[in-house]
Amino acid sequence: LGAYLPGGNQRPLGCCTAGPAYDEASGLGSPNLAKLATLAVALQPPIARVGLSLPRQSPAAHGHLLARLSCSRRCNALATAVITVSRGRRISVSSARQLFLRGGRRTIALGFSPAQLRRLRGALRRHAVVIAHVVGQVLDPDGLVEARTAVRGLRIRG
Repeated sequence: LGAYLPGGNQRPLGCCTAGPAYDEASGLGSPNLAKLATLAVALQPPIARVGLSLPRQSPAAHGHLLARLSCSRRCNALATAVITVSRGRRISVSSARQLFLRGGRRTIALGFSPAQLRRLRGALRRHAVVIAHVVGQVLDPDGLVEARTAVRGLRIRG
């Protein structure tokens, strides 16, 4: 520190100088950051595996799409869907986040807004082709996607 203190005369203060490895100035060694990084990564819990299936259902009649999510261990997950109506505009819906405390399986609803439900029912009355593409996702604590399922398709009939 002597080189940086006023009146230090560009000389180290005290009995000794600090340097790599063990030194008497601090009584500590230099951290091995490469080894620390390796250990930190090894201690991270594995990312949960997420599964998705689509049960038999009538989304237009019940006002929601159903998805069965599963997690291999504790996780925060949700399902999202994009519904395509005969080359028209798309309808996007998501479930609420689901906390699986010990893993397991749960059937969840992806609710339609009243306007989305009117569009869906109108398209089905016109005999339009309506397909839902659903995906399950595991989220990290910041809400970023850690893992996802393959996309599952479901033809919605009136």
